Amino acid sequence: MAPALAQSYRCVVADARTRAALPAATVQAAGRTLRTDEAGRFELPARPAQLQLSHVGYQPRQWQPAPAADTLWLTPQAVALPNVRVRAQPRQLVWRAPGKARWPYDAFANSLTPTEQVAMLYRPADATRSYRIRAVRLRLGSRAPQGPADLLRDLRRFPEGRLQVQLLAPGPDGAPATALLPASWEITPALSEEHEGGWLRLPVADAELRLPAAGVFIVANGLTGSAAETFVRNRTLLYRKHNPTAAPEFDPQKLKGSAPSTRVNSYVEVQPAATEATRLVLRHEFPALAQLTAPSFGACYAWAYRAGRWQSVVAYYQDLKSRFPKREFTPYNYELELEVEEL
Repeated sequence: MAPALAQSYRCVVADARTRAALPAATVQAAGRTLRTDEAGRFELPARPAQLQLSHVGYQPRQWQPAPAADTLWLTPQAVALPNVRVRAQPRQLVWRAPGKARWPYDAFANSLTPTEQVAMLYRPADATRSYRIRAVRLRLGSRAPQGPADLLRDLRRFPEGRLQVQLLAPGPDGAPATALLPASWEITPALSEEHEGGWLRLPVADAELRLPAAGVFIVANGLTGSAAETFVRNRTLLYRKHNPTAAPEFDPQKLKGSAPSTRVNSYVEVQPAATEATRLVLRHEFPALAQLTAPSFGACYAWAYRAGRWQSVVAYYQDLKSRFPKREFTPYNYELELEVEEL
């Protein structure tokens, strides 16, 4: 009877974690040294008693081959590099308040005139994580058209006033209190022309600005057209087609219950420096912030500065509801967003 022919031994070397084949792995057996091909395969004339496997970046291993063809696994080698700190790439996030634009309620926004301030509160999404503040994003609101000529204008751009934006940490009462940055952002009429769909991005210069555990307020307030102008007062005049700024003041006390509606113009009176003369600026020419209808009062994070103090929109409406129980109030959020890195 003829002796049986020895069968060749074929095998594949692969990564034990990814299951990917390892080309160029070194195989030592029976005094021979060879390397795996591009598919991680190698072949020997016969099954050896023992194999020595090695590959750059992997733990070397001795292997006792099985009788049949097999897959041999190598484990990646963890190397401790001196004075090198390895950290995960920070995750980029954009925090925005929930809500949607409802027609016609959110189609047009109210202007922020000098002394008017609003804010959005953002708290850490995960109290166990740290966050680095990268930028503020805001959306300019579309001001309501005042006539046929306005239908062709970009009403997110504003011709008068300025918009100041800053980051404030909450105080003991939970209201905006302490500035996180030494300087604020200022949006001028010229800068408003650079918006994209109403959006402007304001980067944070301080690369290590961390989000406080109590959260942060994005505060926006209206300013006069320049630091050389001073806000005097808000004025409401009766509508007059010709020479409207010379119209008499509107006096609501003179209205009778059966009187028809009265048309008025709202102005902001400002005084330039080094002069006693003042000028009137239409209220709707000042900047506005876009807003969204919040899904519920529990998802409303807007605040406003009223009567010399900060108050959340939720608390303000609760007070109104106690005085006018039959009225319905709709919560809202401003389109003020926060870009952060999750560390």
